Formats: sequence, structure tokens, C-alpha cells
Amino acid sequence: MTALPNSGGASKRLFKKFYSESFKQLIIGYTLETSLQRRCASGGLVSTLLAERISSGVSSGAILARVAIDDGEPKPHTFLALTPEEVHESSGSIYSDFHHIEGVKDILSTIDGVFDIVALPCQIRALRKAFELNEQMQKKVGLMIGLWCGHATDRALIIDFLRKWKVDPNRIETIKYRSGHWRGNTEITLKNG
Repeated sequence: MTALPNSGGASKRLFKKFYSESFKQLIIGYTLETSLQRRCASGGLVSTLLAERISSGVSSGAILARVAIDDGEPKPHTFLALTPEEVHESSGSIYSDFHHIEGVKDILSTIDGVFDIVALPCQIRALRKAFELNEQMQKKVGLMIGLWCGHATDRALIIDFLRKWKVDPNRIETIKYRSGHWRGNTEITLKNG
């Protein structure tokens, strides 16, 4: 696999740093579940893969990022999905400027099982280095999925969106940063539905 000739500067640097000569094969796909295709920025591929691995017993769960509304402010956090339903509820989450690496390590150090991990490529790289130093933790790692990104979105950007759209954060029930086909749309559900 080689870098795309017309890719942007940041994308080209990320490709070279994290992906260059790392792959033997590239496959592009999406889920056949049409409801997930519309809901997930990945076309549902990641959610379907993780849910199937849990259903079949290959993994005990998936360590993901989710966004919760806390004190009227969107706050990303690390979440352990133990069922396919919890994986699907987490679709469209934001992988942002929070301590996801520490959250992943906390889960792996306190709960038994084999867990799939979803993170940004830079987070996956840091986790791999940490796992090299901790054999017990490394044994608990199943599939690691690095979501492509040009950068990690800062929480301040989400708050700026809410201000621009005149959405009172105290009225938010759920927020999905990327919903629908890649790159997706932001979806906000208010408490009144």
C-alpha cells in the first residue's frame, strides 16, 4: 500500500507515520444492516464487527469511547461494551482529547477477559508500547481498531457547535459526533425527544 498521491498534508503525514508499509491488504466495506449504515460514520463496519465478536464469544467486550452529557457539557469517556446492543448504542461516538489510553489500561487491569479496543491511531500506538511492558495486560487484548482521523477533535469545538446551533447543553439527552456514512453528521437528541 502506498500513500495516496493527492492526499492532504496532514493525512499524508499520518499515513507515513502510522500506516506506511504496515498492511499486506486493504479491504473497504460496510455492514449489510441498513439501519447501522445510516447511523454509523464507518458504514457500520466497526460496530458490526465488534458486536459479532462479542456474540460469538471471540471477545468478552469492546473498549470504546462514548460521549455523556454531564452538568450540561459533553464529556467523552472510556466505556466497556459487554453486549452487541451496548456496542450499537456507542456508534457515532467521538474519540477526542480525553484520557482514553488510561481508561483502556484501567479496564484491562481490573477486569478479566479478552477485549477489543477502538481508539485513534496515535492512542493505539501508545497502547501497544504500554502492552509491550505489561504481559498480563497484553494477554487481554483482542482486536485493536484505529479509527482514521486527521486530528483529535477538541471538546471546545463541540461546545462551539452547540453555541452556533443555539442548543442549550442542559437540554441534551445524547450527542453523536459522527452519524451516517463517513464523515457523518452530528446528531443531537434533546430531552423532549
